[in-house]
Amino acid sequence: MGTFKEVNIMIKRKSGFTLLEVMVALAILSIAVSTLLVIRNEAVEESIKAVQFRQLQNLLEQKMTEVISGVERRRGGDFRKEGFEYYEWDVKKRQKVLSTKSPETQKEFSVKINEITVSVYHTENEEEKYVLQAEILAERPDNEEKK
Repeated sequence: MGTFKEVNIMIKRKSGFTLLEVMVALAILSIAVSTLLVIRNEAVEESIKAVQFRQLQNLLEQKMTEVISGVERRRGGDFRKEGFEYYEWDVKKRQKVLSTKSPETQKEFSVKINEITVSVYHTENEEEKYVLQAEILAERPDNEEKK
């Protein structure tokens, strides 16, 4: 065993951290905390975008329902009343005719279909555009008998 001084020095060294160890620990901790804060901020931003996207999707579906049911007759407008003053919508309608042959009878028949497209877009950001399209049977097939 060593002298009293050697033992005393060993005890002092084991009783705490050196300044270098503390600085390294603080550096590691600060890097970890700053990384976590960046990740947290990105998650919050993505969460806000997801909520807004869901709200806009609901508005788009609502507008499509209004157009299909005939409640909404305009071809465009905005969502100011709903609290989305930077978003506008427009409607495009076109009719198309699809022709096909019946597999059983080999008779050809056609169906008229109304194609309705509702678009919602941001007035300041042209890249932010959402589109919902529906195809609705306009008339019964030619060969179907009316009851």
